[in-house]
Amino acid sequence: MAEAAALRELLATEFGITSDAELVAALKRMRKINIGPMARPKARKEERSGGKTLQESA
Repeated sequence: MAEAAALRELLATEFGITSDAELVAALKRMRKINIGPMARPKARKEERSGGKTLQESA
């Protein structure tokens, strides 16, 4: 649990968050992020090369 103590110390010094209630309130105020670009499937090689396989485009 040393990590938890270190995290609590960091939150207190960097952000002034000293309790669980303050942390929950801060998290609720945070702007939401769109993780869609990071969660999309990787494009296939044919899609990246305009529909041609790598041998056809060479």
